[in-house]
Amino acid sequence: MQKRKGDNMPSVQIGYRRLYDSMGCSIANQQTINLVFPIRDHLQAEIYMGNKPKFGITVETGHEDYLIPGTQTTFGHYSYQADATQSSYPRSFFTEIICFQVEEISDELFEAFYHDDMAAAQELLRIAETHKEEYHIVADFLGGVIGLRHHPDNCVKTSLSKEGHFR
Repeated sequence: MQKRKGDNMPSVQIGYRRLYDSMGCSIANQQTINLVFPIRDHLQAEIYMGNKPKFGITVETGHEDYLIPGTQTTFGHYSYQADATQSSYPRSFFTEIICFQVEEISDELFEAFYHDDMAAAQELLRIAETHKEEYHIVADFLGGVIGLRHHPDNCVKTSLSKEGHFR
């Protein structure tokens, strides 16, 4: 969230985040990786690999794995930790993909959101929802690039014949 500078409208960052449990993975030198770069003309992307994802972690405990008709189901308890290393989650290496954009908003919406107004938060979520498909495409693309780079055994080499079919 950014406050007004001069005659500009206030702005906020809205977007989408995916957090992957990178089970069995680590970085050889134990340094985290954090990349931020533009995508298209209005989006930013951030990729983080390490033990402290930017937006923390929410852990669910005490839940049923399956819903069985006719039986009582136990829904879990949720706990949020801004520092994932302080959570009860059993693993400590994550890949976080964030896609966001800066959105100019009215002074009224900015002030309401700044003061934790739930209606303002819902309005910003509604705005973000209108860009959902674009955020998902970017997150899918980046997740695929990371997967192909770090798991090259998943790549199949093919060549095109003159007829255009794969061999």
